Order: sequence, then structure tokens, then C-alpha cells
Amino acid sequence: MPKKFIAFLGNAAYVRCHYEYQGKQSQLVRFVQEAAVDLICKDWTEQDKGYIFTTADARRDSWEGKKYEPLYIKGEYKQEDGHLKDDERGMKERFKEMNLPFPIEAVDIKEGFHESDIWKIFQTVCDHIDEGDEVYFDITHGFRSLPMLGMVLMNYLKAVKNIKIGSISYGAFEKVTNQLTGPKKFASIVKSKEDGIKPEERIAPLLELKSFAHLQDWSHAASDFIQNGYTANLVDLLRTSDSHSGGGISDSLSLVFNQLANNLVELEGVMTTVRGQEIIEGKVFEKVRDNIQAIKSKTNKTPDSGIAPFGPLLEKLGERINSYKNKEVKNGFKAVEYCIEMGLVQQGLSLLQEVIAYYCGHLE
Repeated sequence: MPKKFIAFLGNAAYVRCHYEYQGKQSQLVRFVQEAAVDLICKDWTEQDKGYIFTTADARRDSWEGKKYEPLYIKGEYKQEDGHLKDDERGMKERFKEMNLPFPIEAVDIKEGFHESDIWKIFQTVCDHIDEGDEVYFDITHGFRSLPMLGMVLMNYLKAVKNIKIGSISYGAFEKVTNQLTGPKKFASIVKSKEDGIKPEERIAPLLELKSFAHLQDWSHAASDFIQNGYTANLVDLLRTSDSHSGGGISDSLSLVFNQLANNLVELEGVMTTVRGQEIIEGKVFEKVRDNIQAIKSKTNKTPDSGIAPFGPLLEKLGERINSYKNKEVKNGFKAVEYCIEMGLVQQGLSLLQEVIAYYCGHLE
């Protein structure tokens, strides 16, 4: 599966710092994309590609870098050792110095101040993503609307081009600026004085936000089951829950997720193939309820984990089946109502006949 690294680039006065990503620290870089490529895309090959989407100003100031001279490093701030010379080099030159095995090129986009421009940006990005690509998206730079556009775009491309999201990263440089106070706090970062922060001491986190995109997948899949009775998407997510949560769930929880996936497949089969006896027995509903309760219990113990938000979604799913009891003929009539809601007309009629016959046969 080919990989694509994409990012928007602004033309702000970026300064050098280190970025930390999952226990690893980057070299001293000016652009967060340098760190993202180094830390996240290290093992890529010549079959992969990178695209940096730039406005005309961003291309001139940040990609080419030739006319770059931010106001706050003029005058008294200009004397930091090697700082101005270093910051004059644009992203294009910096990527070239990295000797990457795959190409990264700049792609021109509109500024995005009008709705028509936003749609053009949308289309431009779409045109550079191919069917089945694995996409790595850095959302740090660009106008504030662009990261939101990018997140919407990722969901769209998952549907129309079957892409896979490999990473969504954000460089939180504000952690460095938050160490300072006063009206010139950002300017003081580059001072060579005691109140400044030397480049080698500037360390910012590179956050991995992929789990939030997967939360959208879970929401859609749960809704698909609740509203339409389809389990395929939810089952797929349950069976790959460890990768979708960033690899942060225990073996015991992963086992429960897989058990729930299997039981949901069984539940859908019971309903769609009109197994009236099993519906009345109610064991399949009990198994699903037990699985959901176990997941809820485990996620409540780790509220800060990436898997925690999935508990309430599964609880909502459980509301669909909470009224089904063990060895209860009323289960059959409830299942008929379910078939009507889901548009399963043939199954509903067949099940109604079977349940009525069962009910009449057990009258005292």
C-alpha cells in the first residue's frame, strides 16, 4: 500500500526546536514537518510520496525561504548565534538535506478566505491521493480552517478512495511559548539572553491524534448497527480495536472485543435468518450484554486511555437489546418490531408466523 505524507504550510515566523514523538526526539528543526517525516516516515521507500500544500506567500517565505526575514529576529534579536542564517533556509532545502528516499513536493492552493477557495483546496488535495493510499497527515500549520477541512477530507477519502489513515500529527509548539510571559513572550524565545530559550532547550510534543479519527469510525459503525441493523463495520472495528486505539489496550480487553464481534455476527444471523427458537431462548442477547458490560467496566478503569470514549458508544448499542430476556416468548414479538424498523419485511412476516405458532402451542 503506497504511503502519502501531506501537510499544509503557513508563512509564520517559525523558529527552531526539538519535537518529541512517542519517546523519540527529533533533531533541531525549524518546521514541524521535518520532525514528522523524520520520526514517523523514517522507513518509507521510493514508492511513497509527500505533498506540502502552500499558498503563494507560504511557498515564497517558508518553502523557498529566500525572502524570509521575520520582524522579531531583526535588530537586537538578530545576533543569536547562527540563528538568522539557519532560519533563512526554507523547507525545500531542508528536505533536500535529509536525503529522503521518497520525493516531497510543494503544491499550490488558494488562501481559503472564500467558500469557493475552500472547495478548490478540497479538490486539489483529493487529486493528489490515490485509491488505497495510506495517508499521514500533519495538521500543525496553515490557516485555522485547514486542519478541520483536512479531517473532513480524510473521512471523505476513506469512503471514495478506500484510504487508510496512518497518522494524524500535531506539533504543539505552544508548550514552548507557554513557558514565557509578557507582551514580547514569543519574541523572547529567540533572544540570546537569560530570559530567552536557547534552541537546544526548546522541546515541544508532536501529538498523535489518529485515535480521534477512529472514534468517528466507531460512531458511524455503531449508528449503522443501531439504525440499520448492520454489524459488518462495527465487527471490523472490534476485531482491529488494538490498532485503532494506538495499540493501547490490554490483551484481556482485546479478547472481549473479539468475543463481542463474534456475538454480534451471531446476533445478526439469528435475526436475518429468522431463528425464532434462538430469539426466544435469548442467549445471544445475554452474551452481547455481558460483553458490553465487561468493556464498560474495563474502560471506566482507564478514563484517560484512547479506548475510553468507545464505552458509551457500545452502551448505546446495548440499549437495543436490553429488553430481551432469557426464555421469553415476548422476545419474538420484539424481534418482529425490530424487523419492521430495519425494513426486513420478509423476515418480520416469517418470524411473526413462527412466534404466533410457538405462543399458541404453549398456551395453558
